[in-house]
Amino acid sequence: MHTQAQNTYPPGPKLPFPWQFIGRPFANLPDTFLNLAAQYGDIVHFMLGRQHIYLINHPDFIQEVLITQQRNFTKGRVLQNSRQLLGNGLLTAEGEAHIQQRRMVQPIFHREQINKHIPQIIQLAEEMSLRWQANQPLDLSAEMTRLTMNIIAQALFGTTIDAQTPALSNAIQVLLTTPHAVLRRIRAGSNKREFQRSQAHLTAFIETSIAEHKNGAGQSDILSQLLHATDGQGCLLGQQQIQDHAMTFFLAGHETIASALSWTFYLLAQYPQIAEKLSAELDSVLVGYSPSAENYSQLEYTKMALTESMRLYPPAWIMGRQAQQDVTLGGYHIPQGATVLLSQWVTHHDPRFYPNPELYKPERWLPAARAVRPKMAYFPFGGGQRLCIGEHFAWMVGILTIATVMQTWRFKQIPGRRMTPEFTVTLRSPNGFYVRPIPIKL
Repeated sequence: MHTQAQNTYPPGPKLPFPWQFIGRPFANLPDTFLNLAAQYGDIVHFMLGRQHIYLINHPDFIQEVLITQQRNFTKGRVLQNSRQLLGNGLLTAEGEAHIQQRRMVQPIFHREQINKHIPQIIQLAEEMSLRWQANQPLDLSAEMTRLTMNIIAQALFGTTIDAQTPALSNAIQVLLTTPHAVLRRIRAGSNKREFQRSQAHLTAFIETSIAEHKNGAGQSDILSQLLHATDGQGCLLGQQQIQDHAMTFFLAGHETIASALSWTFYLLAQYPQIAEKLSAELDSVLVGYSPSAENYSQLEYTKMALTESMRLYPPAWIMGRQAQQDVTLGGYHIPQGATVLLSQWVTHHDPRFYPNPELYKPERWLPAARAVRPKMAYFPFGGGQRLCIGEHFAWMVGILTIATVMQTWRFKQIPGRRMTPEFTVTLRSPNGFYVRPIPIKL
């Protein structure tokens, strides 16, 4: 049985994979992947041109790729190609380079260091909340992007960038959505020029911020700490490494958190009974005060609501790995050079682990319910040595923002506006998240 499996491919479609997905990256892939998993099972094989693709759908096999056999895999080709934008930062570095960088940067992201940013996060969330006008249409996507961009800028550079957020947001949107951008296949003409202008604008912003921090010894922002981070031999990070890290933290950090918060508030508008239960927890724990470093960890239901939102709408909805040598997975032979795809969207919607998976139900994250699910049935931040270094920061920003906003506001959907996910590099809404904020306190 095992020998036969070594010489056969996993089940999957025999016809060539539709090429229109290359012409319009990611647009229809999530539903296609869900259908492939439902039809063919936990490991699906198909060809994309001459490339062998393996879609891995069971948590046990996902754990093999991300943790048990992680040394046999590198990041997928799409992320490798993103070096034109992110450089050789933590997202794109491989092997010993990644291990060394992670070791140097890790102390900056220790919990006690990250918790120092809590007052600024709460202040920015409160300032945003105070700007809103009752019953006036509000685009949650734009608001959360503006908020998280300022939070990341405050943590990274020690200052907010409110005046620059519209231009930076537009540039980042171009970089994330331009056809073929992540595949280095930007067509000639306006798309290419717009991509290059956006990249130049973001790069100039990062370079200027670094230059302004050259005399920042003793400051607590992340960039100042990067400038003074050393390895075991006392060597400092190089200028290009610092720029690559800053670009990665700024771009990846704010975008994913903004996506998670937008979908969470949108879901709370759809499920008012859950919003009321969350509000009851806030009243009990915070008793009318702002959240703080001492009490935000007690907001268990708030965290469950955010956790469930990232199950339904994971900001990073797919990740790729490339086999660096022949690998055996689930009894099947995966050859060197093959691409392995792990989709949070597919696994997070698997009814074997989440009955009625389209239902928003924070109670799925009670301890008893979590205990019966495989470990990697939920992996919004990846896993293993490549686990997102900013995971704690993301949870902190998410919980604190939800707690701050929901002490003052409820949201109602605007009739006729349906939010449809747009699957680009991250999970977005192409038309925004329009709601009406309803005040709950005079």
